[in-house]
Amino acid sequence: MPSSLGAEAIKFVRKNVPSDYLLMKSSSKSMVDQYGFSLERPYYLLRPELIESLFYMYRLTGKQLYADRVWKIWQGIQRNCRVPGGYVGTANVAVDDMASGTMDIINSTESFFFAETFLYLYLTFADHDNINLDEWVFTTEAHPLSRKYVFDGTF
Repeated sequence: MPSSLGAEAIKFVRKNVPSDYLLMKSSSKSMVDQYGFSLERPYYLLRPELIESLFYMYRLTGKQLYADRVWKIWQGIQRNCRVPGGYVGTANVAVDDMASGTMDIINSTESFFFAETFLYLYLTFADHDNINLDEWVFTTEAHPLSRKYVFDGTF
């Protein structure tokens, strides 16, 4: 995507299946031709899940391409979501707001942006000893829990 951000929802499309490809609008077809998917919900609400997944892939494999992708997303957030006083969502990830010269924003900031998105951005580039994944696990809300203590079923 030109914005370097992930859409809220995409749809992978099989070109050889008439109901998937042939009945699509031409604008959607051109996106499928270029990317292999169409944007079902093209907005970005500052969610952490893509960055979180890339963080885990980077930490588990050590492959720099995952950290590079996180950095590219961070740059996309800076270009498309940064406003005076904070960050907001963007309405269409298929458009790079900085390049187009207009910001098509969603004028709100969800709390998970500060609690989770920033956490996974930080952890991707922080020293791996800050949070050792052999010693810590994160809840779905990005709270670290020690793996040292195992619940034995009693209170």
